[in-house]
Amino acid sequence: MSAVGGPFGTVSPLRAVGAASPFSTSPRPMSAGVVDLGDDETATSEDLAKVDALSRNLLQRQTVYSYCAGYYSRRYYILTIPAIILTIAISVLVSLWPFADGGDVETGGRIFIAFLSAVCTVMISSSALLGFGTKMAAFEAASKQLESMSGRLLFLAKYRIGEPVVRGEVQRLIASIEDRLSDMKAQVPAVSGDLWLAGCKAEDQLQELRAKQTPAKHSKGA
Repeated sequence: MSAVGGPFGTVSPLRAVGAASPFSTSPRPMSAGVVDLGDDETATSEDLAKVDALSRNLLQRQTVYSYCAGYYSRRYYILTIPAIILTIAISVLVSLWPFADGGDVETGGRIFIAFLSAVCTVMISSSALLGFGTKMAAFEAASKQLESMSGRLLFLAKYRIGEPVVRGEVQRLIASIEDRLSDMKAQVPAVSGDLWLAGCKAEDQLQELRAKQTPAKHSKGA
């Protein structure tokens, strides 16, 4: 995220509209590099357009993270579910195999059970080594957070009824989102280029679907 200059120093694009937490009842002290646009000023249409653009940007990232969560979850379950089935099968075979008969039956049974145990161990170890489960959980949590942020911005920009949207509220909300994004960056694994492109393609498909559904809804309303 690039910074922009101003009379107050270098300011990040998100910080350009504020710096207090939306959950705080008292304003946070303004630091150098934070522009105070006035808590009581009504947000302009340009301000709300920026909020809407940020909401759509977060929604696109949410789609990418959701795609990554699905990507890793499929690989996690592909390794985990067969490993669980093999563990149950090994327990059953150990209990029912006729080892008492001795000879080739006993030897064959031990070799077969040892082979299944080795396969099961490889699956569990591979899943743990590659961290599929951890990555799946991290991307799922990040996707939910991004969806929540985007929804709050969308309601602020488009669906507020009965009272004006003041710049101070926009300042605090966007500053809070920037802080949460910074924390999220440290918790979410890096996304490879291939995964990012695949996630963007999924977002493009969703946008096409939304574009097709919107005229249909308006025609029904008419």
